[in-house]
Amino acid sequence: MAFGPGKYDDPCTHARLQAKADGAFLIIFGGPGGGGFACQASPAVTATLPAMLEDFAAQIREDLLRNTTLRALWWENLGGAERDYWNKRGHNHGMEGAWASFVQTGGRKA
Repeated sequence: MAFGPGKYDDPCTHARLQAKADGAFLIIFGGPGGGGFACQASPAVTATLPAMLEDFAAQIREDLLRNTTLRALWWENLGGAERDYWNKRGHNHGMEGAWASFVQTGGRKA
């Protein structure tokens, strides 16, 4: 993560100001400049980002797995690291195996 203004600093500033927030984290998917992110936060808040993003990921995963339509889309588009996570835990029986693991762990990564 670079310090200082990046290619998405302006939209991140706009979001932060519009929200009247102390900080902002913006993720861009695709677009003419490609994907990326920008973060405007104090060093103390920035240090909490890994845990915060892991919590967000758990919430997103839970939402995806609880909704049968989204669950199918999630499994179909599952990326390498996420698929490896499930496979290493013996839940390589497809989408329903991942769902069973999710239910078994209460939505938490074991």
